[in-house]
Amino acid sequence: MAVEFDQLAEDYDLLLPDDALTGQGVVQTVRALMPNDNGLIRVLDCASGVGIDAVALAAAGYKVAASDISPKMVEATRHRAASKGVEVDVVATPWRRLREHFSESSLDVVLCLGNSFVHCPTTQEKVESLASMRAILRPGGLLIIDSRNWDLLRPMGSRFAVSDRTVRRRGSDCITVRSWSIPTAWSDRHDVSMMFLLVDGDHVTTKHHKVSFYPIPHRTLADLVVEAGFDILADDFTPECEWYTVTGRVR
Repeated sequence: MAVEFDQLAEDYDLLLPDDALTGQGVVQTVRALMPNDNGLIRVLDCASGVGIDAVALAAAGYKVAASDISPKMVEATRHRAASKGVEVDVVATPWRRLREHFSESSLDVVLCLGNSFVHCPTTQEKVESLASMRAILRPGGLLIIDSRNWDLLRPMGSRFAVSDRTVRRRGSDCITVRSWSIPTAWSDRHDVSMMFLLVDGDHVTTKHHKVSFYPIPHRTLADLVVEAGFDILADDFTPECEWYTVTGRVR
């Protein structure tokens, strides 16, 4: 899994829409749930990718740590933080080993965003990961975790999907083409192949990446969060939504 994201790190910006490149949406979400009036609120972005959200939160005055399973993503986060002049403690680790890097009850907020949780390959690893996130949060601390709506998307089966608009990256217009490989069983490995077409006049450059994932239904995710020791504070899932966010508060 780390290898897939190491390879994706240099092209991560091609994957995101323009509004996600600032991290301000995440800052607003965290600020609404956990105001930082005293400048002491500590946040861990445990699926930091290239550090967009972590750096934005640090710039907003939060005390921020970031982790990712991919060493290349961690390297990119460190570089981004340094270039923006903010402090972010960064570590490469899987979620189930977070307790080896962060003290128990030491954090106010843990973020697990970007549909990242589906990259846990087994139910047991999902359980262990949530337990690790729970252990490093203080009583009353918040876990904010999001997901694509796989209850809606899996029945569509294997398919191609082309982005309905371009984004401007590296002096070119970028079009994203995804090929989804969806097996019959929820528990089997799913794959998405992503091709980025960078169009500059008559010249087209292509980039290709493949990532595996193991989705779960919304109800399963919500139940796992509760079983890990959280009360559900908010859950904006609807059957028709494409994405949803579950927010849990440590009991």
